[in-house]
Amino acid sequence: MIYNRAFEKKGVVGKFVEFYGPGLSSLGLEDRATIANMAPEYGATMGFFPVDDITLKYLRLTGRPDHIVSLIETYTKEQGLFREDTDSAPMFNDSIEFDMSSVQSCIAGPKKPQERIPLFQVKQVFNETNKADHDWNKDHVNIDMDGVSASIGHGSLV
Repeated sequence: MIYNRAFEKKGVVGKFVEFYGPGLSSLGLEDRATIANMAPEYGATMGFFPVDDITLKYLRLTGRPDHIVSLIETYTKEQGLFREDTDSAPMFNDSIEFDMSSVQSCIAGPKKPQERIPLFQVKQVFNETNKADHDWNKDHVNIDMDGVSASIGHGSLV
């Protein structure tokens, strides 16, 4: 979400956003996929990450044959598309710098997607929101089934 605000402020609508830099090595493929998949939310036509060792590891993990992974590695290296930590920064028309060590894990909500809750506060905010919005203890349903009575309410496992 922090990326979205920076991209909106920069004006990336209709642009291709490529992520680069030493911080990429600390982003797993799942995080990269999430950020790239959010391109419509930050207004870009697409967001993508260069091919690197993490990409190749993912290809192997998902069952791609070794000869295909080797072909991808060789091709991207020969074309200058493979990223390594020792590479100098590529040249772009414009860039935005993020200090990824300052980014705090959070979730959206509780009411609007632009609201942010740091993960360490989720339990507290969840409890406060539920107390303020609804009395969960009053919404129990009593049932009788095959001679067994039960009360089903919020959080019941059925």
